[in-house]
Amino acid sequence: FRSLFKFDAKIKLVIDKLAITPAKLALSPDGSTLAIALTEEKHGKLYLIRLGGSSLKLEPLTDQTSADSTYPAFTRDGKKILFSGSDPDGGTNLYLMETDGTNKTLFKRDASNGEYSSDGSKVVFMRNDGIFVCNADGSGEESLTGGKLLEIWRPSFNPANGTEVLFVRAKDKGVTIETMNTKHSGSRTLSAGFKGVIAFDTSARFTPDGQKILFTAAEPPSRTSNLYTMNSDGSTIKKLTTAGAYTDR
Repeated sequence: FRSLFKFDAKIKLVIDKLAITPAKLALSPDGSTLAIALTEEKHGKLYLIRLGGSSLKLEPLTDQTSADSTYPAFTRDGKKILFSGSDPDGGTNLYLMETDGTNKTLFKRDASNGEYSSDGSKVVFMRNDGIFVCNADGSGEESLTGGKLLEIWRPSFNPANGTEVLFVRAKDKGVTIETMNTKHSGSRTLSAGFKGVIAFDTSARFTPDGQKILFTAAEPPSRTSNLYTMNSDGSTIKKLTTAGAYTDR
């Protein structure tokens, strides 16, 4: 998101005027709209920015003073937004709403970090530090991690096949980038050849063609995070930025 600001001064100006901190974002499938989760008064709120116009402005989607809304994801037709939201009891659920913020409905209870497959037929999400997959209507829920408790972050599908799930995982010896197939158990570590420190509080993401993975990391002795890519099998790691950057989606 910080990198996006560097390339689009108009979006940066909109955020700076409100003096609020950017958190997570999602771009609509047609590239015309940006959904942003912003931290305001210690709570996450969702906003919309319609791109392409001469004047950009934030359109509020949620208005909560004691709850959080974050991690937006557009449905593949771009008509709705899936997001993580907290309830009055302190739990976190997945909700669906129209792109104007209306018709909010519960999608999955005790769930977060939902992402759609490239064809829109499946949703991958987190629950109790496990990875789950369900159909786009919420049916057919299945655990990919067998109920095991894992320290994982932001699972997402490979756009090229819709069966491979990418995620970041914290282990005793550091953070790794791994994949898991929805059709059989077991995960594969892709980042074994990287000697730097992978950022846990960010996302690893496939490129749209599924050939490469974009991730955030820092190489000693520097503590500055930068963007890197590697092939989808974990080979050929390349550093993309040098002045500090952060990936979200």
